[in-house]
Amino acid sequence: MERRLKNLPTSILQVTVPQMFSVSAVATADVCLLKTVFQSSSCENALQQGPHAVLGNIAHELVEMTIRGVGKTEEATFESLERALGTLLNDERKRLSRNPATAPYSDLPRIMSPLAWARKRRTILDMAYESAVRTRAYKVASNSRNRVPFRFENLLRDGQWIEVPIAVSELRLKGRMDVLNRRGNEVKITDVKSGRVEDENGEIITRVLRQIQLYGLMAKGLEPSAQVILTILAGSERAVPFDEDAQDETLAWLRSRMEPLVPGATVSCDSLAQVGPDCRWCDMRHRCERYLQDAPSLWVRDLEWPLPLDIWGTIERIDSNSDDLVDLTVRDAGGRRIKAFCLSDARMAGIRTGNRIWLFNLLASVTEIRGAFWRHPLNFYEIGDSASDRAWSLQAFSTTV
Repeated sequence: MERRLKNLPTSILQVTVPQMFSVSAVATADVCLLKTVFQSSSCENALQQGPHAVLGNIAHELVEMTIRGVGKTEEATFESLERALGTLLNDERKRLSRNPATAPYSDLPRIMSPLAWARKRRTILDMAYESAVRTRAYKVASNSRNRVPFRFENLLRDGQWIEVPIAVSELRLKGRMDVLNRRGNEVKITDVKSGRVEDENGEIITRVLRQIQLYGLMAKGLEPSAQVILTILAGSERAVPFDEDAQDETLAWLRSRMEPLVPGATVSCDSLAQVGPDCRWCDMRHRCERYLQDAPSLWVRDLEWPLPLDIWGTIERIDSNSDDLVDLTVRDAGGRRIKAFCLSDARMAGIRTGNRIWLFNLLASVTEIRGAFWRHPLNFYEIGDSASDRAWSLQAFSTTV
């Protein structure tokens, strides 16, 4: 029996607004309120996360292991961190290889060039080592206490903790602080990042800045007299402004985000959705009717921000090549004729000309903003010239006409 691509999941037309929101959902959805709701709720059929997200999780886990180990065992060294990272990568390889959808990138170092992996590996190890060095200045405290819930407001003694739960109902925010250091009246919150945290001008990316400042706002809400210090750890540690002006600005921004989101209300997705920069990091955009309707008209325009590398339309031609790959010519939903090269033949089994197809998370050779504008590509691909050049998180859907 011929295997066919799955149908595109139906669009979500209504959502119920939750009472509380995750800090990361609010911070990374500066424009689209629907993304804020999606990321704070349980949504089915989300787009698959790729290997770079898995590496981010490994980086966080290595930092946690480092902080837990310092003060209990021997001093952390680069050699011990390298061994720990190797173990984590091996465990992840075994887990990923059991799932056909993730097996192709189970050997995580091979998803990038040797030089890129060397840089990534060094960044992860530097971040963990930096955590170890800074941990020595504090008494490392256990994450468990008898009969007292492990939460921010109960950690009143000097020490350092990781993955600290915090929730402030007045702000409607909840989350987990990566690292919390407390010394007397000083409360230091550190957000661990394994990816890019600065823009081309060397400034902290807005969504990264928002997240750590929201955690600072929550800490001040629960402990107004505390001196809150914020830092981001991404290879090296960087301080984040959190004076009174920064606190007031963050609170005003948060209130503007929360005002339209009435707890318990059932609202149309269309009233909350807005196509914009947030779409790039939204794993529910394939179920967002506004995105599916509006994006095609933006493919033919000059924009000041990049769109996701997605495309959909009607297949006009299918060409096979000798490497078990197929090339598609598609009349996309914006009326353009586009090419999608080097798609896995096994992935495309059962498709025919005339079928509708949706391709999310492709790659393209030209993806930067040229001059001051972004123009959506006409040529995309799944598998590039090198073994590491691949759209690992590509997902495809198709229906017959």
